[in-house]
Amino acid sequence: MSLSSPSSSSDSEYTHCTRIPMTLSEKKRGRTNFITPKLVAALDRCKLSVRDSVYIIQATAEALGNNVDSLVINKSSIHRCRDALRVERANKIKTNFESSVPSYITVHWDGKILPTLNVRDSGIDRLPIVLTSNNLDLLIGIPKLEKSTGKEQANAIYYALENWGVTDVVQALCCDTTASNTGRFNGACVLLEQKLGRDLLYLPCRHHIYEIILRGVFEAVLPHTTTSPDIPLFKKFRNNWNKIDISNIISGIDDLECCTALEDVRNDILHFCRAMLQNKCYRDDYKELLELSITFLNGNLDNKFKIRPPGAMHQARWMSRAIYCLKIYIFRNQYSLSSSEKNAIRDICVFIVRFYLKSWFSSTAAARAPANDLNFIKCLKQYENEHSKISKAAITKISNHLWYLTEEAAALAFFDDTLSNEIKRLMVQSLNNDGIIQPTKRLIVSFQDLGETFSEKTLASFISKNSMQFFSRFNINTDFLNDDPSTWDNQISYLRGKEIACSLNVVNDTAERAVKLMEDFHGTLTKDDKKSELLLQCIQEHRRLYPDCKKETLKKQF
Repeated sequence: MSLSSPSSSSDSEYTHCTRIPMTLSEKKRGRTNFITPKLVAALDRCKLSVRDSVYIIQATAEALGNNVDSLVINKSSIHRCRDALRVERANKIKTNFESSVPSYITVHWDGKILPTLNVRDSGIDRLPIVLTSNNLDLLIGIPKLEKSTGKEQANAIYYALENWGVTDVVQALCCDTTASNTGRFNGACVLLEQKLGRDLLYLPCRHHIYEIILRGVFEAVLPHTTTSPDIPLFKKFRNNWNKIDISNIISGIDDLECCTALEDVRNDILHFCRAMLQNKCYRDDYKELLELSITFLNGNLDNKFKIRPPGAMHQARWMSRAIYCLKIYIFRNQYSLSSSEKNAIRDICVFIVRFYLKSWFSSTAAARAPANDLNFIKCLKQYENEHSKISKAAITKISNHLWYLTEEAAALAFFDDTLSNEIKRLMVQSLNNDGIIQPTKRLIVSFQDLGETFSEKTLASFISKNSMQFFSRFNINTDFLNDDPSTWDNQISYLRGKEIACSLNVVNDTAERAVKLMEDFHGTLTKDDKKSELLLQCIQEHRRLYPDCKKETLKKQF
């Protein structure tokens, strides 16, 4: 029996296993480019890098039964395609905006220091700039600032407005009330007015204002004696959370002093909180504050309420302080508190539930802003006999932020549905009164005037001939003022004015969302400043068009 030689066997095996070289025609890459702007926006929104995108796209194409060899699926091609489609989409956003520019616009901004992508440099200031109007919420830029001065901000904002061609339609400014923004001489608002060459309506963020008020109450009742962002009392509570039985809740009104302070308003506050919870759009911390307030008042929640563990504490998030206080007090028997600490937490909780809740959750309504501020001051003044320290601290803070009781801003109240017809008749009569010759952007009164004089005033006290500037600014027809307020709801001029007044954005949440968007995508998909701006504009639009991942929502055309 003859055996094959080793060499012949090896050659045969080698010949069998060796892959035959492909011809040039077989080496052609895929030609079918299926990447669309909608796909690019979805990949960007999910923070998928080019490499991760290749993995997902390849697997998806195979799962759908496509011939992947015919498709353009490689890193370099997808990278170029995503860059090009972002530019195309951002240009389309701008073109669509320019084709239908609103007749009035409010400008929002909010600075944020972000870490640089170069480890040798320190943090850099970014300034998200957002335009709002009726059904408009548009990020137009995130310029880099050398310094966060009013001058730098004003220059950056003006350049962005000029670039988008809206310098002639800007009518209002919304920002936080820091000195760099609202300073009388070097604030960004004043300098921006000078650049635009006309007077603008100031609409400072009402959430920011009421956070300042809450901070003033905290500092008066529970002084923060450390430079750390953590309050020792809250930090201790957070560290001992695992030892607390969350099923063993003792409501606030089980305490005699709380019950006495809240018994006359308890049912009204419970009704308000339940009504607010019907709104599904609230942030988790807003919802938690409402639920804790109902629990504090020993009210029943429609749904099973699970108390969350204590979250982060930060000097800029005063909402978290309110949530901490309510949690501490409903678990006061399981947590070691000194007598002074217990009294302080109780007093803060009463202030939050009795005064702060309604003011905070009503602060977004522009037309109600003047009446809400005036009523807030009056209620605090009446509370002076019960707790003078809290009353004085809150009134002192709000006295520095009476932006919505100026002669022009007070005209918002003409469109406030909560005001009686009698008050509105007095307001119409006050339009004949002479106003301040050179009206200020903020009503300046002494603390004593706030306490004594304001208790007798109505909104008509803040209306004058200067209030007509509000109507002319927004081109609101004033024919309805010639008729009795009881007939206004049937008049087109009033309804049009009400639509404008209610569309004004008096909180800076939209700029804060832009800051969060900027933080989330900082240095993730691109390190180029211009590309980053286009990226965020596309993601913002995608979030607006597709707020959820339901099938019916995702079927919308991009």
